[in-house]
Amino acid sequence: MRPRSAANRIQQVIEEAGYFLLDGGLATEMERLGFNLDTDLWSAAALTAQPDLVSAVHEKYLSAGSRCVTSASYQVSVNGFERAGYSAQQAWDSLQLSIDLALDARDKIAPEALVAASLGPFGASRADGSEYTGNYGLSRAELLDFHSERFRRLAHSGADFLACETIPSLYEAEALAELFTREPAVEGWVSFSCVDDRHLSDGTAIAEGASLFAEVGGVFAVGINCVAPELVENLIRELRAAVPDKHVVVYPNAGGTYDAASKEWTAATQWDCVAAAARWYEAGARLLGGCCRVGPGQIEEIGRGLA
Repeated sequence: MRPRSAANRIQQVIEEAGYFLLDGGLATEMERLGFNLDTDLWSAAALTAQPDLVSAVHEKYLSAGSRCVTSASYQVSVNGFERAGYSAQQAWDSLQLSIDLALDARDKIAPEALVAASLGPFGASRADGSEYTGNYGLSRAELLDFHSERFRRLAHSGADFLACETIPSLYEAEALAELFTREPAVEGWVSFSCVDDRHLSDGTAIAEGASLFAEVGGVFAVGINCVAPELVENLIRELRAAVPDKHVVVYPNAGGTYDAASKEWTAATQWDCVAAAARWYEAGARLLGGCCRVGPGQIEEIGRGLA
């Protein structure tokens, strides 16, 4: 982590501007630019195949007004890399490279912006869509073991904070709460994947999952990501009631359904991202952005609308 508190810097922006604008979907923007995501490493494949494209997408979001870019480390794990034929060391090298690319883009385009180190869920390592179900068949201890070294390396990678993303289950949230408790100097947010407008993907009430972080000082925000836009407003209300002293972070996808077998999204219903972001703001979210299929153009529109 950088010396100056990321939470304080985000709070300062919120006090001055009223909101903190995030980036959008990294992988699907790379796909739009021609990168093939049909691989078990998904966006992480670009770290070895086309790192310049990762940098270019970060720069596009920063140029669109994002106050923060999220590293391409979501799908990086020793398990996933070894299954794809790489070594454990190549996995760790790619993890650090993802941070370095984001830092370089930030320093080039918007030096005042922050870099979030993406820590994806265990399901991302399987590349089977289980981050949208939470059906891992693993214990809390096994999930703690899976995350601990990635958590440690990302915490000391040079990024400003950790973005623990698309967390689908209570067990996985408990493991992350334990890791943040063990390293109180590490800052970050935790965002969940949800099955409806009240529950995590494993069926746990989102209020129960969020409450795990109520007394964890390093976690400055809790929220949701890669959920359908129509679920967001009530989920924000649930989060505000459960953890009123934390910021709410929201970055939904553009709607539709993800097919893990074909690694494709169904067509989404047309939605007005500016009007939606205004509703999320009114519901209490202050850190706002997008996930899959929300690109730089929409992030720029959201920023203009909120401003």
